[in-house]
Amino acid sequence: MVAISFFETPDTDPPFDPDAIVLEEDTSLVLTPDPTIRESSVSQFKALMDLYQLEEHEVGSVVLRNKVPLQLLAVVHNLDEEPSCSKQAVTLALAASLDLCEKRGLEQVAFQPLGCVHGKLDYSWFRRLLLAELAQREDQGLTKVWLLSNAAGGGKRDSKKPI
Repeated sequence: MVAISFFETPDTDPPFDPDAIVLEEDTSLVLTPDPTIRESSVSQFKALMDLYQLEEHEVGSVVLRNKVPLQLLAVVHNLDEEPSCSKQAVTLALAASLDLCEKRGLEQVAFQPLGCVHGKLDYSWFRRLLLAELAQREDQGLTKVWLLSNAAGGGKRDSKKPI
């Protein structure tokens, strides 16, 4: 059994280069847009039609975006509902994210505190949930996990300890 090293630091103080980062997202994938502004050759009408036909993703699912590092978009918000995020959605998306990490053989992963960045869930609740999930999955390939402590106002923490 390999112990998972857990790091809790701001994104300005990376403890390692992650293989992937798990980001908080909504069903339409509008919360984590690609910041690159591009000139479009598509008409305004076509752009509006594309938005109208936008694929919705299920709450609790994970969408993989092939970037470096990989982005695992944890769908925890439905912007058509109030509140848009629930503990159940976060629990499902976290489990799906960890399953995908295992399936892809990822060893070093960073996490935004899901439900806490754009939602109103408690940072310490997510931290406890993440640690509990990791404790159940110690033998599934992850060696390092980084919780981005400043992503939800979690404050500066320099907790670097094995789970």
